[in-house]
Amino acid sequence: MPDDLPPMPPLPGLLAEVAEVLGPWEAQRLAALWPQCGRRSWRRMAYIPGTRVDPESRLVQILGPDKAARMCEEFGNMILELPVNAAGLTAFRRREVARRLRAGHSPKRIARDTGLRLDHVRGIVAWLKAQRASGRK
Repeated sequence: MPDDLPPMPPLPGLLAEVAEVLGPWEAQRLAALWPQCGRRSWRRMAYIPGTRVDPESRLVQILGPDKAARMCEEFGNMILELPVNAAGLTAFRRREVARRLRAGHSPKRIARDTGLRLDHVRGIVAWLKAQRASGRK
């Protein structure tokens, strides 16, 4: 990721272990995009298959086939309870919006693709502009 995007805070517990396999941004991406389990918004339970990964699986959709295969090698046949890293999630969302803006996507498309509300995306865009104007990252 380019250096002028918001930095990411340290990862907690299991996400740090996943980051050793995938890298910190991919670990945060996995936790951010994995759906919640039941009524508890903080709970994200991910089953990692042992050997073969279905190309249509959520793991492949989020990480891609190569990184999903690495997860299977490292955490195969395990159920991971992915922690929701609030500070990291905020940084991840800001970076994802910034990345998509650079790719030429409109705020409306970013909201649709990421599942964020349009006003939330617009708020992040305004925050990014204010950060650039002040010379901060």
